[in-house]
Amino acid sequence: MKMEFNQEMALKQNLVITQELQQALKILQLPLQDLHQEIYQEYQENPLLEVADMSDQQDADGLDEVLTCGISYKELIRQFEDASYTNISYTSEQKQDDPYCFVSQRIRLIDYIYEQIQDFQLDKSWSTLCYFLAENLDERGYFDESLEDLSLEIGLEKAHLEKALFILQTLKPDGIGARNLKECLIIQLKKKKITDHNLFRIIEDHLEFLGDFKHKKIASEMNLELETIVRYHSIIKSLEPYPSRGFYTGEVDQYIAPEAYIREMNGQFIILMNDRFIPTLKINAIYKEILTQKTNKETNDYIKDRLKRAQNFIKNIENRNRTLYRVIEAIVERQQKYLQLGHEYLNPMLIKDIALELSLHESTVSRAIKGKYVYTPHHLILIKDLFTIGIATDNANITSTNIIKKAIAHLINDENTSKPLSDQDLSNLLESQNMPISRRTVAKYREEMSILTSSKRKANASIQKNQQTICN
Repeated sequence: MKMEFNQEMALKQNLVITQELQQALKILQLPLQDLHQEIYQEYQENPLLEVADMSDQQDADGLDEVLTCGISYKELIRQFEDASYTNISYTSEQKQDDPYCFVSQRIRLIDYIYEQIQDFQLDKSWSTLCYFLAENLDERGYFDESLEDLSLEIGLEKAHLEKALFILQTLKPDGIGARNLKECLIIQLKKKKITDHNLFRIIEDHLEFLGDFKHKKIASEMNLELETIVRYHSIIKSLEPYPSRGFYTGEVDQYIAPEAYIREMNGQFIILMNDRFIPTLKINAIYKEILTQKTNKETNDYIKDRLKRAQNFIKNIENRNRTLYRVIEAIVERQQKYLQLGHEYLNPMLIKDIALELSLHESTVSRAIKGKYVYTPHHLILIKDLFTIGIATDNANITSTNIIKKAIAHLINDENTSKPLSDQDLSNLLESQNMPISRRTVAKYREEMSILTSSKRKANASIQKNQQTICN
């Protein structure tokens, strides 16, 4: 009993650190427009914060209108406070049967998850950790971060993160918090109390073949009847690959504000951070003065708490901006040819390369660039799209993913439509061009380019040919 108590105390002590880090990590990953909103909200809630130069606030107010498509924050707040807007009613049956009711009701996935975590009535330490993981779900509703990296980053045991993630995965919508598509499908099957081992095997080992409708091949490899594989396929097709589908994202109203402009001047590339609309905050001197005077304990404690919160908030914004600048600076140094000549000259570059160079965790770099754009001499681009993976060729050079994808697209464009190239055919042809990649990698890149499988391309070509025959 004493050991359990000590473990619980240790967890709570660790989570005190996590709660402080939580805001730092959240601010680090906020895109510019969301950061502006976060600053506005914190400024409204914490009286110890004030804008360093009030004359600049007019510019900041101007950004309100840009970032909200002509609607000021005052108007937005009025809408949110309006009873007819906030008192939305919907039944649990609607939640279950019609996921798209969330879009019409403008229910965000994160809010829906928060509501369920509150209903669990967890210890505050665990609920805080679950909130933290929920805020790090990607746009699909997946949790694609490494728990090992996150454990190192926030100084919390991996076992605690695994338990919190398990709690998250028990919530609705089914599949939420999965680390990949396969886990997402398996979570949904388990929630439906389907425990067929062979069905799980298909998802784990044959999902790519299933996508190509290679039922006979799967049946042969698994020593099962063809009808059984077809039935399994029907079950898997009924599952939801993206748990976040149907929830309001706000993307319709979103305005993309680049974090930085990369400009060429006198033969050199310079970085201009787009921070002129972000107000500079400082501590309100009046409240600091109150701390030096004799006040009652309750007032004193309140001011001390708000002072610490304000100081941390300002420090976290400064750290976000500094980290982001360092990452962009390192990218610019590595991508000179791309900046000069365009996307075809994008050098292979891994997040871990930048992390090592800057002595940061990979997850810190991932967070720093998440959802953020820069304006290059060529176009507006997601920073993460400047990171490419590559393969080593026989002469020890690295060929970027971008070049490999273009080679795949070129081969498919030139193929015989009556006998299209399979993923294995493409893999063999690429290897002959000194780009050795596996069939599965070819399939992955093909899907990322929204190119159909060979069987579907053949079927489409046949339909088009029949239509032309009818027309003639």
